[in-house]
Amino acid sequence: MERRKQVYQIAQEHNLLILEDDPYWFLRMKPYKSSTETDSTVNSEGELRSLFSMDVDGRVIRFDSYSKVASAGIRIGVVSGPKAIIEKIQLVQQGTTLHPSGISQAMLAGM
Repeated sequence: MERRKQVYQIAQEHNLLILEDDPYWFLRMKPYKSSTETDSTVNSEGELRSLFSMDVDGRVIRFDSYSKVASAGIRIGVVSGPKAIIEKIQLVQQGTTLHPSGISQAMLAGM
């Protein structure tokens, strides 16, 4: 967690964006931790905090994938971040992706 804090601090000092790509985040096992331990570096379930959850400046863009938690072949991802950046990503995506998989999207929406 200390390293995550250092990375975020460097990004703040140099006005950098952080691209956090963590498709396995939702597959983590909860750590073995005493219920009496408290630490601001972990969330309420005792897991390490993501850089996105620590973001106070709108500088972290997080990428998640449903291919690891829903189905190996589904190939659907999600991006989260500051609204202005997400809108730019959407514009690029609209101009470059001609035919996203409607079947995969419908299957995921039905889950």
